[in-house]
Amino acid sequence: MITLSMLSPPPNPLIALSPTLLICPPSGTQRFLLSTGHRTSKVTHIVPSPPDLAGVNGLILTKSGTSPEGSITLLDETGYTKKYLGVSRPYSFRPQFTTNVEGASEPVTIPLHQPASCELTIIPLSDPAPLDPSTPPPPKKQRVSSAGNPEPRSKLIRIEGSTPGTFDRKAALSLGVPVGPLFGKLVKGETIVTPSGEEVKPSQCMGEPGVWRVAVVYVESENDFERLPKSQTWDFVYFQSTPAVLESQSFKGWWSSLKLSNPKCHLIKCDSSKPRDGYVSSSSAKLAYKLSLISPNHFRVPYCVDNCFKEIDYRLTPVNKKGLVKSDENSNMYGLSSEDRAEVEEDLAKRGLEKFLQTKEEEDKNEDVSVSIFGEEIVFLGTGSSIPSKHRNVTSTWIKYGSNSLLLDCGENSVTQLKCLFSNDEDYRDALFSIKFVWVSHPHADHLLGLNEFVMERRRLGGSSEKVFIIAPETVLPSVKFFVGQEVGVVMLDCREFLDGIPDVRLASEFKSLGITKFHSLHVEHCRGSFGVVLECSHWGTVAFSGDCRPCRKFLNFKADILIHEATFEDDLQEEAIVKKHSTITEAVTIGRGMQCSHIILSHFSQRYPGMPRGVPKDDNVIVAWDWMRLTSSTMKSATRLGGVMEAMFEEEDKEGNEVCEGEDEIGGRKVKDIMKEPGGFAVKGVLEGGCGEK
Repeated sequence: MITLSMLSPPPNPLIALSPTLLICPPSGTQRFLLSTGHRTSKVTHIVPSPPDLAGVNGLILTKSGTSPEGSITLLDETGYTKKYLGVSRPYSFRPQFTTNVEGASEPVTIPLHQPASCELTIIPLSDPAPLDPSTPPPPKKQRVSSAGNPEPRSKLIRIEGSTPGTFDRKAALSLGVPVGPLFGKLVKGETIVTPSGEEVKPSQCMGEPGVWRVAVVYVESENDFERLPKSQTWDFVYFQSTPAVLESQSFKGWWSSLKLSNPKCHLIKCDSSKPRDGYVSSSSAKLAYKLSLISPNHFRVPYCVDNCFKEIDYRLTPVNKKGLVKSDENSNMYGLSSEDRAEVEEDLAKRGLEKFLQTKEEEDKNEDVSVSIFGEEIVFLGTGSSIPSKHRNVTSTWIKYGSNSLLLDCGENSVTQLKCLFSNDEDYRDALFSIKFVWVSHPHADHLLGLNEFVMERRRLGGSSEKVFIIAPETVLPSVKFFVGQEVGVVMLDCREFLDGIPDVRLASEFKSLGITKFHSLHVEHCRGSFGVVLECSHWGTVAFSGDCRPCRKFLNFKADILIHEATFEDDLQEEAIVKKHSTITEAVTIGRGMQCSHIILSHFSQRYPGMPRGVPKDDNVIVAWDWMRLTSSTMKSATRLGGVMEAMFEEEDKEGNEVCEGEDEIGGRKVKDIMKEPGGFAVKGVLEGGCGEK
């Protein structure tokens, strides 16, 4: 089965063939696989699409969590992927997991499901553009590989395979094969011996094998058709290009030369010149709708555009069933149908939440909610930890002040989460370019993989020259430099430069445009190069952000109006919190009380908590953050009253047991707490040898 799904703003859809092969997975792929029941652990081969490699990196980290001594193979002809993995090593290194990067100019055999397999070949259709020789090299100490033009974007990915024919039960019985395990061995392609001693080969009781051919084609220019093979027979073709190419005679001539059983089932036109729609899984969309009903002042249903294809499944085998299985034009993958909305409303009624809703409606009447989407708000784009979960994307917090804003951390898929807040492309573009600062707290992938997508979106929307400051730990900057390339608008700064406040007058002026007058980095205890930050601004007062860390007494040197603190674990897992160098709910709240905070916002929850975490104090200043939650100074207080209804809303889900997603509690049969005592793993090597950046 071949499946196509559009996930996020980058130009490529995810194409999945069987459970083992993924083609061009964009940011958000691992969350999509989780929400649709697919297991990342079964993926063996990926064809990446440089420079969009955040999704690939996330998949590698997820699979290495379930199979620490396993491997995955990336098929890339350009060498860009290998360089990217090199510069991202500080935050993606797993000591025993093997990532192979291989070329595919010659056919590569890929197992699909036993005994089926296929051969994949990548044929470049254009040459990569040469790097600009006039650009002077950076100083030796700062020299890293430039992103440049990483690959010839025009290419043909040819996939050819065959699967055994239908098993002939009558033929097997006539040959003396008894019903049972020997049937299964024949289906798997094994030669067996009957109880009477007769040898039986699979070919004696299997029908004709199913043979199929798939083409995935990316074309940027009419000239690229010169290398495309003509007069070929294909079972399924995915073709992606610009409107100009699709209307050209070159395309029409090539397409008419192909031998296709049903052309309408093959061509997918994807206009790569327009912004893509944001992916929202049905579970995320339903939760967002629930939350918007409970508290419209704090939650808004994500805007989802329904004018592009959703998901397509095409059956390749068996031969007699080959063809289009579904074209789900009414899918809720991009939003909620009327049936979905009715289901959500019925669920809230069953839980008896109408009384709460009526009470809260009366309380909320006095709140000023007139602030526009471009006003002063704190918006949570992701509130989960490590691996994205059904209800929570990995971490990112968007703080807005007038027409300017900043991001605190930028986990994978943060840009898509941002896009879902807007009903039109113009507002989305304005919001993206309002971000003047991106703060990365530490070198762990779940806090920074979204930087790749962020830079690509700025480039795609024509704002590469608009200034943005990326403030990150020293070990993160080389990878940022790699995929930023020669863009003049990106200024990279080290978190250590802010240990004593804003380092110079020029930067002070830039911060002032966001209403920020003070900005302090703090070393915190997590991995090497981990920082928290405290900032003062004219609208929010003093805002503190912990990043990932154990409770840090340095924060107690400050009084804060708002503390956004990680609360990865419930209180009964304090031992694991110590081992992983995270905080429990009570520990986070205690730091907030010590800082005399008006509001303590808890975030970065473990994926083991699918609903409302237990043990959150019923204080009038503690807020539990959720994806797409929007807070203003006037709605902060009422947000603290959401705890009770959240507990009721998730009560049934919590009773079913807090299932831990892949890689959370055990890795390869070993307890996480034992593995984390060894240097390496998700963290930078040396994390637990006392190195956390303290001096």
